[in-house]
Amino acid sequence: ETLTDQPAPPSPDQDMFAFGCLVFLVATGEEPFSNIDTQDPGASGAAMRAGQLDPGWYDLDPPADAFMRSISQRCMATQPGRRLTAQEAEVVLTMHPMFRDERPFAGTASA
Repeated sequence: ETLTDQPAPPSPDQDMFAFGCLVFLVATGEEPFSNIDTQDPGASGAAMRAGQLDPGWYDLDPPADAFMRSISQRCMATQPGRRLTAQEAEVVLTMHPMFRDERPFAGTASA
């Protein structure tokens, strides 16, 4: 929304877009949208509004985890109302085996 002609005040939808960017970074080690020409923000905004702005998921080698890609894409949906909410993201994340494992994380003290 910050790339539009009429920027909106900060909102939970924008927070979820930012969370999607963070998921991309954590899952890939790369910054999202690094394939975008930052010299022309108007073109980037137009591409986003047209649903043609790709953070770069398909440019990765090797491909990123499909589960994390799905979460990131759902958080970065072009239309704010189609993004996951924080509560929905929490439910989806708990489905990933990494978060279902009840064993202590490596390096943590056990009883």
